[in-house]
Amino acid sequence: MSRQAIAMKEDIDSKVAERGVRSSAKSPTSDLKKRAVGKIVQKEQVAIAPTPSVEQLAGAFYMKVADTSDLGQTWSIVEQVLESLPSTDFAPVAGEHCAHSVQYHQDGFMMARSRLCLLENKGDEDVFLEVTKLTGNGFIFQDQFVAALQGSLQEGFQAIEQLEKPAALEEAETSNLAFLDLSEESIGYPMIEKWLTSLQPKKEVQYNQMVVYENLSTLAWNLNDSNNFKVIAEYKDDIVAHVLNILKVEETTAVPTGYFAAKVLEKFFTQASAVPDKLKVWDTVLSLQESITKWSTPNPKAVHKEVPCSRGVVTTLLSVLLNAGNMMTGEPSSAVQTKSDTFVNELSARMTATKASWPAGCTMEDLCKTLRVNNPAGAEEEVQSI
Repeated sequence: MSRQAIAMKEDIDSKVAERGVRSSAKSPTSDLKKRAVGKIVQKEQVAIAPTPSVEQLAGAFYMKVADTSDLGQTWSIVEQVLESLPSTDFAPVAGEHCAHSVQYHQDGFMMARSRLCLLENKGDEDVFLEVTKLTGNGFIFQDQFVAALQGSLQEGFQAIEQLEKPAALEEAETSNLAFLDLSEESIGYPMIEKWLTSLQPKKEVQYNQMVVYENLSTLAWNLNDSNNFKVIAEYKDDIVAHVLNILKVEETTAVPTGYFAAKVLEKFFTQASAVPDKLKVWDTVLSLQESITKWSTPNPKAVHKEVPCSRGVVTTLLSVLLNAGNMMTGEPSSAVQTKSDTFVNELSARMTATKASWPAGCTMEDLCKTLRVNNPAGAEEEVQSI
């Protein structure tokens, strides 16, 4: 090897070593304000977020992207819309222009994938937003999710004709027609008996997750009818405790099951009279906190691995937790306060990670007051003001 080649190799090795030392000493983004790295970041984005060329799928919806000069910005707009859709859980795929959503409606759900892609039958110039149903209810996908998404992405996107148009799906003329009439004994008694049986695991046997989901979803939906709620509330001793347990146990990992279980509790905890007295104890508060922690933590064993945690469950249970805390009589023990203090100190980070929002009528200050703990946000403000 020539002297010039040796010198060049030593110079390269030296620069590689320097980069290794810098990366181990601090985050590569710790001094972004001091360095002009805009072009480098843009190149990395292109490298880690390729646009795949795929076959156009029958039944999927496609929207042509008008301006393909900055797909990173285009995808950012799509993500913001997906995140803003009501009654959904949402999980972006790291390093890709792709995300998965779970849409809930009445007593059903569907899961869809949204991504930017090229279509093999459309050439290499045009980029499309593809929206595909992966599982669940076709009506919810077509008339709820896609309709809302297309309505919010009218500017800069143009829908194209589907390869195969879906069959017409009809919804009841009024939602009231979808409710069961539980006051009718021939309907109400067998249905309620079915719900109660499904919520109780057999001895030494785990819950049948499919049966639990189907019954929780129909129960949650029918609780929205005030007359049905009056009838079902009479069975509170056989429902509330079991639903609390279903949410908390390790084997319940399907996000839709967690969502509808939370919706059942939300309805019962709106009225103190609908909650059994034996559950108006601080252990119930701790159980709800454990469930919020569980459903805000990505679960590798989740049934739907694309959406491993649920902002829908978190937001709904925060409302339940606030109401449950207000039902407590007496002060919590020091052990309960310690656990609640840890919970509220971690809560903001968990809500940010899951993109959860505060339910109506509930703030961190309200929750901390109910749980008899200090507001961590208030403590931070106090420190900053000193």
